[in-house]
Amino acid sequence: MKYRKLEGTDLTVPQYVLGTGDYASNVPEHISRELLKSYIDYGGTMIDTSHYYGSFIVGGRSLSECLVGDFLKENHLRDKVLISTKGCCYATNKPYEKRMTPKYLREDLNDSLKNLHTDYIDFYWLHQDDPSQPVIPIIEELNKCVDEGKIRYFGCSNWKIERILEADSYAKAHGLRTFSANQVMFNMAFPNMTAVDELIQTWLTNGMRKYHIETQRPVFAYCSQASGFFYNCFKEDYMENLGYAYSRKYFYNSESLRRARQAVKLAKETNMTLQDIVLGYTLSQPFPVVSIVGPQRPNEMKTTLESAQIPLTQEQIDFIFDI
Repeated sequence: MKYRKLEGTDLTVPQYVLGTGDYASNVPEHISRELLKSYIDYGGTMIDTSHYYGSFIVGGRSLSECLVGDFLKENHLRDKVLISTKGCCYATNKPYEKRMTPKYLREDLNDSLKNLHTDYIDFYWLHQDDPSQPVIPIIEELNKCVDEGKIRYFGCSNWKIERILEADSYAKAHGLRTFSANQVMFNMAFPNMTAVDELIQTWLTNGMRKYHIETQRPVFAYCSQASGFFYNCFKEDYMENLGYAYSRKYFYNSESLRRARQAVKLAKETNMTLQDIVLGYTLSQPFPVVSIVGPQRPNEMKTTLESAQIPLTQEQIDFIFDI
C-alpha cells in the first residue's frame, strides 16, 4: 500500500481508501468483517462510511457505521485508522427531502460519533447538498465542530462547483476553514449523466476539473472502478445479470465500451491488468486523487490492493481515449 500526505492537511492517507457503503447490509456482516480485516492487514489506514449507509428504516442507525465502529473498538484500532464519514444525506424513505442544514449536520455528526465509538472524526463530509439553503450557516457550523474537537477536517460530496466556490469565498473572507477535499464520482468511464443527476450525485465536470487543477485541492474518487464496468462489460450475461445493474445504469454506453476495448488492448500490449489501468487512470490526474474502493469479496480485496498503483502515462491515456 502506498501513502501520501493529503495536501492542505496533516493527514497521511493510503492511496486506496476503503468504501463500506454496502457493508453489513448488502454484504453480510461476517464477510464485511473479513473484508475490513483484510484491508487492515494489507496496510489500509482509512475507512470511508456514512450516517446514511445501511439506514433502511426511518430513524434507523447506519449499519455500516456501526459495523466499522464495533470492528475498530473490538480490535483496538481507533488510533491506527482514519475515519471518514458523511452526514446530511436525504432520508431513505423520503429521497427528495433535503437535509442540508446546521441542525441535521449536528444531529448526524453526533449520531455518527456514537455509532463509531469515537469522540472525533478525522474527515467529515457533507454527503449531499441543497442549493436552496445558504452556504454561510453550513460553513460556520462545520468550523464550530472543528473548534469543539469533533472533527479534524471536512469536505463536500456531491456539491456543484458553483456552491464549492461560494463556500470558499465566504470562508476566505471571514478567516474560516473551508473544504479540504471534494468527494465526487470519477473514473475512466463516460457517465450517463441523466442517471447521475437522478440520484443527486455529481461527476467530475470540466469546470470542477479546472478548479482542482488550479487549487490542487484533493479529490476523493468514489466509483473509482466504475462499479466493475471494465471488468464485466464484455461478459455474456452482462446485460441480464442483476449484479451488473448499477454499472449498466451509470456507465453503459458506446463511449464507455470503446474505452473498455482500448483498455483491453493496452493491457495486452503492456502486461498490465485491467485493474492496473482503471485505477492507474485515477492516479494520472494533474491534481491529487485518492481512490475509494469497495471490494465485496475477499478475492476482490486482494486484486485491488495488489494492483500496481502506478499512474498511466499521457500516451497510454491518449490511447484509451483515442486522441
